[in-house]
Amino acid sequence: MSLAGLRLLRAELTGCRLREANLGESDLTGADLSGADLSSVRAIGAILRDTTLHGARIDPTLWRQAKVDGARVDPHHALEFAMAYGLRIGD
Repeated sequence: MSLAGLRLLRAELTGCRLREANLGESDLTGADLSGADLSSVRAIGAILRDTTLHGARIDPTLWRQAKVDGARVDPHHALEFAMAYGLRIGD
C-alpha cells in the first residue's frame, strides 16, 4: 500500500497492518500508531512528530528514515533508536 505524500495529521491508525507500506514524505504528526505493524515500511522523509508508537512493530531503519521528534515510544524502541544512530549500549 502507498500512503506516500499524504497529510494524515492526528490519524487514528491503532493496530493497523502497514507492513511494507510506503509512507515516504507523509505527514503523520500526532497520529496514533499504537500496536501498528510498521515492519519493512519505506519512510524516507516521513514526519512522525508527536506520534504514539507504543506496542508498534518497528524496523530499525525507520529511525533513520523518518523524523520522530517527540514520539512516544516503548523503552525497547528507545534502545533501537540509539543503536540505529551508532550508540553502543552497555559497553
